[in-house]
Amino acid sequence: MKQEGGTGAISIRYQRIQSAPASAYVPVPCGLSVVSRKNHGSNSHYDVDLPFVGPHGVECRTGGTTRSHTLIFRFVNALSSVGGASVTSGSGQVSNSGIGSDPREYVVNLSEVANAQTITVSLTNVAKAGGPTTTLISSSMDVLLGDTNADGAVNSGDSQQTRNRSGQLTDSSNFRSDVNTDGTINSGDAFIVRTQSGTAGAAALAR
Repeated sequence: MKQEGGTGAISIRYQRIQSAPASAYVPVPCGLSVVSRKNHGSNSHYDVDLPFVGPHGVECRTGGTTRSHTLIFRFVNALSSVGGASVTSGSGQVSNSGIGSDPREYVVNLSEVANAQTITVSLTNVAKAGGPTTTLISSSMDVLLGDTNADGAVNSGDSQQTRNRSGQLTDSSNFRSDVNTDGTINSGDAFIVRTQSGTAGAAALAR
């Protein structure tokens, strides 16, 4: 508040002061991508992309008896160290993690991952060679066994897609239908999809 010179009028000015703590949001490092990777048969692996923006990527393939999945965090630059990895939302646990054979990749192996859920995995204190350290990086994945068309529910559409691909060897165009990851799409995959029919993912249940 101050008095205007010579007029006797008083003007009041307001200044907005931020009392809340600073945002904890940490931008995603430029060029970072995350995938869910599985081997199909003995020679080939295929990745489900896990985007940071928009709908989550859907992992439709089996995790086996230990319900295991592998997430690969891929950076532009080589990593010098990572504080660690943890499941910060959802049901599952990190069995082991570490910088991969490619020093730009950080590999997180998960086990006991529940079906029909969204799971979030976070890395802490990610240090890149010649670059700053990022305090926290998180990636989320929808887990829905048998959802071969990634629409958030297992139904006749997934069953028909898998049946139509029966007899095909797994490749980059059809690997989602190889839900048992044995390298061939056949009756074993069709059986898994059929038995999961009616299951909805976390995103669909939240609608």
